Amino acid sequence: FYVTLSSGGEKVLAESVTFSGAIIFTTFKPSAASSNTNSCGANTGEARIYALDQRTGTPILNLDDDADTEASSLLSHSGIAPRPVVIYREGGGKTIAVGTEAINDSRFESSGPDDCAEGQDCEEKVSKCESNNCYVTPLYWRQNDKN
Repeated sequence: FYVTLSSGGEKVLAESVTFSGAIIFTTFKPSAASSNTNSCGANTGEARIYALDQRTGTPILNLDDDADTEASSLLSHSGIAPRPVVIYREGGGKTIAVGTEAINDSRFESSGPDDCAEGQDCEEKVSKCESNNCYVTPLYWRQNDKN
């Protein structure tokens, strides 16, 4: 798949991040030329964040805290946005940070995979986690060379 960005010079200027089946990237679109040609100010334009399913290219995240998933959302800061960074929160939640802005990844709940009460049907939760790779735990290692 490919993504057609809006006309008017929107472009990707930072690295993308692929996390839990989502390709997450930012774009920059310069402002329309101002009528004042003597302006010495910077063109801060607008920045957007995109989050697409890595297999289908369809929207995968709720980027603006409404009830729907959307392919992109306007960031509140202007200028060229940095690459997105995934932050692992205590309790299993994930946050996508772009500069000073944070987007909660609603595919992950802040509790662990074993939080179903005894006797409750947790089939829906298990199915959701299997398809979205819930509760990914980062693993760090280093190699000690023998000298």
